[in-house]
Amino acid sequence: MLATEPFDSIVPMKRINPIIIRNRDEILDRPEALKRLNLNEAAQNCLFAFNGHPNDYRRVKKKYSYLEDVYTMIYSTNYHGGLFPAADYFNAFDFIVCGAGYNQFWEAIFFNKEAVFEPTATIFEDQARRVRECQEYYFDVNGADQLVELIMGL
Repeated sequence: MLATEPFDSIVPMKRINPIIIRNRDEILDRPEALKRLNLNEAAQNCLFAFNGHPNDYRRVKKKYSYLEDVYTMIYSTNYHGGLFPAADYFNAFDFIVCGAGYNQFWEAIFFNKEAVFEPTATIFEDQARRVRECQEYYFDVNGADQLVELIMGL
């Protein structure tokens, strides 16, 4: 068994880092990300990427609407054909507001993004626990690469 998050468990598991969709050298550089999103280099840019439940999206968007006074906002959700993968564009953003699901949380951590996480209630994970216990966990090696090494070593 493999653990892909640094939670303590009573079940003994080999631990690898979280699995991230891209490595740092595989995403768009800042000029290209800005160009593709039609953003100004001189502006402060914020990605609001929230893939929770539709009502949660509207609630959280309203909660952070004040950011529009400070940042050029890009809004993305999986309900309206949002950016995918959003991590490809991270170099364009100075700040991120996102959920605390596995992918969004660990991508923001791995890419060292200034972010605020909004956990939502789910059945199979505790997003609030993830934020509380893992927000300061940093790593340089993508768990996807570690997983490949383990499989190739079988």
